[in-house]
Amino acid sequence: MLRIRESSSSAGKSIHRRVQGLLPLVIAFICGIVLLAKLMLVWLAPMPILVKFTLDDGFYYFKIAANIADGKGSTFDGIHLTDGYHPLWAWLLVAIFRVIDDPFLRVRLALTFALLLGIIAAYLLYLLLQPRFGTTVASLAAGLYGTSRAIFSDQITGQEFALFASLLCLTALIYDRLMAFPRRHLWHFAILGGVIGLTTLSRLDAILLLFAAIFALWLHLRPHFRYWLAASFVLVIACGLVIAPYFAWKIPTTGRLMTVSGRIKTWWGQSSLPKLFGVEHLKAGLKEMGITDAVEATLPVRTLAEPFLRRFPSKWRQAITLSVAYTIWLVALLGLRTTFLTKLYGLLLLVVYGGLHYLAYGFWLLGNYQGYQTPEFLLVTILTAIGLRGIYERLSQSAGWGIVARLAPIAVVALVLYSGALCARYIYHYTSLTAEHNPHSDLYQMARWMRSHLPTDAKVAAWSAGILGYFSDRYVINLDGLVNSHEYFERYLKLGRTADYIREKGIRFLADYDLKALNSVSKQFHLKRVYWQPNRDWVCFVVQLQPMIDTQASSGERQ
Repeated sequence: MLRIRESSSSAGKSIHRRVQGLLPLVIAFICGIVLLAKLMLVWLAPMPILVKFTLDDGFYYFKIAANIADGKGSTFDGIHLTDGYHPLWAWLLVAIFRVIDDPFLRVRLALTFALLLGIIAAYLLYLLLQPRFGTTVASLAAGLYGTSRAIFSDQITGQEFALFASLLCLTALIYDRLMAFPRRHLWHFAILGGVIGLTTLSRLDAILLLFAAIFALWLHLRPHFRYWLAASFVLVIACGLVIAPYFAWKIPTTGRLMTVSGRIKTWWGQSSLPKLFGVEHLKAGLKEMGITDAVEATLPVRTLAEPFLRRFPSKWRQAITLSVAYTIWLVALLGLRTTFLTKLYGLLLLVVYGGLHYLAYGFWLLGNYQGYQTPEFLLVTILTAIGLRGIYERLSQSAGWGIVARLAPIAVVALVLYSGALCARYIYHYTSLTAEHNPHSDLYQMARWMRSHLPTDAKVAAWSAGILGYFSDRYVINLDGLVNSHEYFERYLKLGRTADYIREKGIRFLADYDLKALNSVSKQFHLKRVYWQPNRDWVCFVVQLQPMIDTQASSGERQ
């Protein structure tokens, strides 16, 4: 364990204890100020500005939750049943949306809830680390997590990431406290299994967390095989009871175990490779994990280093970031190597699960890892705090121990203040009139136009359908399949029959911001522009479809 030696004088020890006692309060205050800045964005920014911070996929959740709350069922477009979402976040949104029916207020409340969950995750992180590493490391990790611009970007997407992170921290905390008990009972493991079940419902691929917990238990309980077997059995049963109601609805309703969104992403990842475990797939998977994913994982550190990296040529920046980030984490891991199996129960669980998650997304879902780094972001935040503490200790060995003890909390406060300032600057920059544009604001304006100009029963197809579907109040059908039906995926999308689907469903309009998508069906329909808004690198468009009078019109021609 990395500890800094305290001053030998009684007065120095007393002062150090007081400073250490104040440190969490100071960090909490800084996180509170940054949270206030985030909430001001959510509640004061006009909607065209606010949507710039979200993801289009987040509005899939909002629209589905709104439809369920309004009694229309589990549907995005109001026509087709969908299971293309992680249930717990959607259910929580339904509870919020039942109280409020204003679509704009619903968005602001949902994002507020996500930001509050992010603060809860930071606090749980502090509770996890404080008994094992002391107040300084715990405060630094919680402060960085609570103020990080990279973490904020995840929390405000409108998706499940903040809920997932808070439940992951809660699972690790419960596991850590449970394994530290002098006497454990099987019902303790039932509680742990129930929380793992909730975490799984927050993000269905977190079922890997159950296997990670069983493996971590084996590492800690190897001398007591029967007890490990009984505890693992209780974990599985408790987790299964929590997730059973969801699958009791899902499997009879859709006939599938995997969600349609999961099938789409698996198909995206594997469609260009001949075999799942073939040589080409193995090479591509290793490249993805070793290059793309390794860079993505450095994002929390990269955002801290960006102001300094601008001084270097652009071709050097990535190499410098990787070198700095992995050096910090290597220092942390080297300092922890002898304590993982004896004391660091919760952290070990996060490491095992993070490893499984990293392998799954790097190897199984090639090219679809970006945006799904919640477990990795938690881990790298923890390792950054531990590694910086270790580096600080080693660099300070030539100084007096009393000076080090007094300056360490100040250094923590300064770093968290710096992180919070970067987050606040990010918010200010993207709300200013000079900020770089993104398609979301244009999609929002187009959705408002659709609401005003298209018939109330109009069927509109879109590949980027979230913002359009939520704000237009029209039947917007998702063509990439994420929140469409299994039937659409199996019978049309996989076979390249999107044009046939458009004809059969009587879709009269196409809308999006990417002309490449429009080109995929342009040869099979006459396209009449009804909305056309160019903006730099994209064009937001709505076109009316007029079938060609052609012998191939109903031939099922492949795109």
